[in-house]
Amino acid sequence: MLPYERETVKAWLDALPGQLEKIHLTKNPIDPTKLDEKGTANMERYRKLFPKDLTVPKEGIPLSFPILIDGDRKVSKGLDLFRSEWGSKVDQNVPTTFILDRNGIVRFKYFSQNTADRPSYEYLMGILDYIAKGK
Repeated sequence: MLPYERETVKAWLDALPGQLEKIHLTKNPIDPTKLDEKGTANMERYRKLFPKDLTVPKEGIPLSFPILIDGDRKVSKGLDLFRSEWGSKVDQNVPTTFILDRNGIVRFKYFSQNTADRPSYEYLMGILDYIAKGK
């Protein structure tokens, strides 16, 4: 869920392929022999920060799941996710993972401490298994 207007989200998605290409070229410069000390340090830093290659085609971003556009922040505020003081002083949603049962009841909720703090796939599968067993 993104607490921004549809036009803002569209602009981000339109810009994303170019931004990911910049990251890719910083990690993998065309001619690394021409890098100065700062360029070499940036290359190594970006390789650690972004170990996977996440470039996408300019034809569009493949979305494997729908994204709720919450421009009026009604859902975000209703779930108490929208914050002005979280990680930085920018209005944003706290990254959160929800697991709902087939009746729409929240069975698991995880509020992240920072943008890199996410439950692992294995952990979430354990939670799903626990829920499936009716506990």
